[in-house]
Amino acid sequence: MKLANLIDQLAEISSTQWGMFTTSQAKAIGVTPQQLARLANLGRTTRVRHGIYLMESARPDRYTNFRAAWLAMDPTLPVADRLKLEDPGIFCGRSAAFLHGLGNATANDLELAFGARKQSRQRDVTYRLRKYTMRDWMFVGGIPVTKPLVTVRDHATGHVDRAIMLDVMRSAQSHPRINATKLKSIAETYCKYYGFSNGTEFLQSAREFDGEAARNDFLAGHLAATEAASPSKEFDADIQRVTYGSPKTEVRNAPVASPAPALVGATPVPQDSQESAAAMVANVSPQTESLVNSTGESLDTTSFASNDVAEDPADVSYADTFTESYGVPSRSAGEVDSGVGTGSDTDDPDQGAVTKLRNFFGFGRKR
Repeated sequence: MKLANLIDQLAEISSTQWGMFTTSQAKAIGVTPQQLARLANLGRTTRVRHGIYLMESARPDRYTNFRAAWLAMDPTLPVADRLKLEDPGIFCGRSAAFLHGLGNATANDLELAFGARKQSRQRDVTYRLRKYTMRDWMFVGGIPVTKPLVTVRDHATGHVDRAIMLDVMRSAQSHPRINATKLKSIAETYCKYYGFSNGTEFLQSAREFDGEAARNDFLAGHLAATEAASPSKEFDADIQRVTYGSPKTEVRNAPVASPAPALVGATPVPQDSQESAAAMVANVSPQTESLVNSTGESLDTTSFASNDVAEDPADVSYADTFTESYGVPSRSAGEVDSGVGTGSDTDDPDQGAVTKLRNFFGFGRKR
């Protein structure tokens, strides 16, 4: 299908749907997803909601989001056929309040009412299980919406927040489509729930209500509560310490040696894991007869207490670098494996065993 013919057919479909069409309707006339994507890339259509497109000739307005959400509820049927249904889907609650100018609802407050349970992928739409008669709704912007007085009643019966209710009642008292006597009847019925002794007091408080000031106070209180509940710097430091371990202590005056090779993608070892590793190495059982490393060399573990240690200080420096990084106990600076110093292997047989293990597995060798 040529692009010009494609646009003409889509324009015909959208002419009775506020300039919009659904992907299901486009697919029914042979339009492929690739062609839809091409039209969008060329600017001939605009995707306003999942599965809903707006033609280039149409201009979005304050009703576009509501119309698109309503179309998406049954994307296969044209608008004319949808309106013939007994239960076409009625905008109510906060949606109706926005469309009627009641209170300070926004275009993002989407509430649709159906007489039967509905399921949809539109997660930003709230569905109400309500049955309205033809007397309860009207057309606003071409879509079915509950009447202004019904909208006020829905707010009251839904026990919405007190500030929202006062804001709606304040706007309702000056709305041209709302009868004052019927509005007072609603106020009398629900005044007790909102903390008023009678309907007159309810309406008077609504007239004096400053919605803008109430919203500012709410936002200020919410911001203060959020800041009070946020973790302190000390708490963040504790979390860092528990998760990644304490910062490594810098070894001063140690023999200069080549740095240990960095492990690509390695993550820091937690403190408790470091202590466990040190304990495991330090408490190796001397009853094991022998070990064999990857090069085939054997290690007699029964001689852990011997003074068989590394001869090259650079090897010791490299091994100490490893132990400082991974938590295995190490000697202080200046102590080498020759047995000289207060903390040498000759003074501490267990330390000699640790050194021999490190040399056996290659930790103390030059790279």
